[in-house]
Amino acid sequence: MFSISRRQGPGRWQRYEQHPVRHIPLTTKLGLLFTGFANLFGWFFFGFGMLFVWMFGASHYLHELAFFSGELQTTRGQITAVQKTRLEINDNRVFEYHYVFETGGRSYRGSADGYSGRYREGDAATIEYASDDPGHSRIAGMNLGLGGWPFFFTLVFPLVGAAFIIAGLRKGLRAIRLLKRGKEADGRYLGREATSTRINNRTVYSYLFAFEDDNGLAHQVRGRSHLPERFAGEPDAGPGKRDGEGVFEPLVYNPDDPAEAFLLDDLPGSPRIRSDGRVSMTGAGNLAFLLPAVVIIGNLFWVLHLLEFL
Repeated sequence: MFSISRRQGPGRWQRYEQHPVRHIPLTTKLGLLFTGFANLFGWFFFGFGMLFVWMFGASHYLHELAFFSGELQTTRGQITAVQKTRLEINDNRVFEYHYVFETGGRSYRGSADGYSGRYREGDAATIEYASDDPGHSRIAGMNLGLGGWPFFFTLVFPLVGAAFIIAGLRKGLRAIRLLKRGKEADGRYLGREATSTRINNRTVYSYLFAFEDDNGLAHQVRGRSHLPERFAGEPDAGPGKRDGEGVFEPLVYNPDDPAEAFLLDDLPGSPRIRSDGRVSMTGAGNLAFLLPAVVIIGNLFWVLHLLEFL
């Protein structure tokens, strides 16, 4: 398909044999694992969805599991204060009920959230507490009615996000493996076709490239983008490469299974393999993993807060 002089593309792309094992910095690995459209969409959807999951029951379930899943004791307590909060659920104002109770010769205080009209200051209330830790208590039967089907419905959003995240992670792991040990080649542009996906009101196209492996066998690889300049060839490849002989894009492939290949510009950050065998990103992928970091750290802090470690 290609002449011998054109198989490896621009001379600055180093052949695999010169660097059988390449060095991929940690920031580049993180960029490949946690960035790209699938990952960014997934982490945004997962992070946004988890806000509703915590709000519609997960916080309550985790707190109950952590502190009230064992043997409980009951006693009589007294409401000491009723305070209006800023929270509304289904147009119902949430109130905070403060109470006091005694057990084992000691006095304990606590509070529970509920709707208006449940108790007034000075009313008696049944208090439940953990047998081995009276410091964790609640008003029996008081809850905000969260959970149930509304809670399970909110799980759809983070689950969809998680599916995109898993797909992005799998692609990133394969990309790291090929960038580290795969062989380099050039793909020649064959054509493109529109997909049903749009990003920023621009159609996403599937670009088709052909390349030859070291045995001279022809293979094809695809890349997707809504940016036409993404697969327009290397800017310093020269007019012959981009116009007279066609548009070429660098790629890496698995020598044991050349059907497994990636266009470098189809990977997050458009990584490039330097002459010394070091792999580095040329785009903004190194900073994009901040979104996954914010989502992970934010949810971790909330879990630690619910478990009272913070």
